[in-house]
Amino acid sequence: MFAFAGIWDRWKGPSGKLVETCSILTTTPNAVTSAVHDRMPVILDRDNYDLWLDPGMRDVAALSELLKPCDARLMRCYPISTRINHVANNDEECSAPVELAQIQDRIAIRSQIVVSRWYADRIREGYQPHPRHWQALAKLARVSEPSRFSHSGS
Repeated sequence: MFAFAGIWDRWKGPSGKLVETCSILTTTPNAVTSAVHDRMPVILDRDNYDLWLDPGMRDVAALSELLKPCDARLMRCYPISTRINHVANNDEECSAPVELAQIQDRIAIRSQIVVSRWYADRIREGYQPHPRHWQALAKLARVSEPSRFSHSGS
C-alpha cells in the first residue's frame, strides 16, 4: 500500500459557486518509471504521512524533502493488459501481469494494419509499388485486411 502526495483547495469560482479542486504532485522519475514516463507521482513514505497531512506544517524545506522520487528498489515493473486504458474496467485483471508476447503480438498486428491501410490509400491514389513489394503487401493484407488490396499486375 502506498500514498501519493496530493494537494486540494476549496474556493469560490467567478460565479460565486464553491469549487473543490485537487491534484497529485509529480516529481522526476526513478529508475523504474523513467523507462515509461518523464515524471512520476510523489509517493510518500509511510513514516511521513502525518507530516504531509499536518495542516499546520509550514516548514517548506521539510516538505520539499518529501517530494523526491520513491526508492526504485521498493517498486516493481511488469507488463499489464491494455484493459487499464478503459475507465469502465475497474477490477484486478487491470493490474494482473500479462506475457510480453501477448502485447507484442497486438502491437505487431496493429502496426501491420496501419502499414496496410497506408499502402492501400497510396495505391488508390495511383501509387504503383515495385513488383517485389507486392509479396510483402499481400502478406500484410492476409494478416490484417485482405479486402483493402487488389492487384492485377505481377
